Amino acid sequence: MFCPNCGAKVFEGSTKCSQCGEVFAAIGTKTGEGAFKGFLILLVSYFTMPLKTLKITLQQLRSLGMKGSLEVKNTEIPHLTWIGIAGHFVASFVIILIILGSVIAGLKSLEKLKYSAVDAFVGLIGYPIGGILVAIFADWFIMVGLEILLLWVSITNDIKKIADKN
Repeated sequence: MFCPNCGAKVFEGSTKCSQCGEVFAAIGTKTGEGAFKGFLILLVSYFTMPLKTLKITLQQLRSLGMKGSLEVKNTEIPHLTWIGIAGHFVASFVIILIILGSVIAGLKSLEKLKYSAVDAFVGLIGYPIGGILVAIFADWFIMVGLEILLLWVSITNDIKKIADKN
């Protein structure tokens, strides 16, 4: 089990984090008890966890920069599993913004209708199609960066496992 606040490893059944002092809520014994509250916490965590991950990652990068080398034995970073979720969230957000912007631009092209019906029609169809193509490229670009980052984390964890065996 890991602390949801700082990511430190915590013994199962603990009610308080030994690193940051975060107090954990008691788990209900009845089936379904607190399910709605748990869903809300999960929903809020979906948006806040990438920010917490960034904060913790920056702390670790600062620590790594001060040491000047990577201590393989200290690379257990459970919060980095959120990198994938955060990357997909960013990609989804960017795609939505691009497509929304292109649809709005297409609708604005209807203002040209009083001058030229062809220009208005081309804009109404062309902007969204162009937006979809740009969104596909943006998604690809973000996903390639995400895969490189996840590969780096995976290699770091593999190095740690090899070092632990020796």
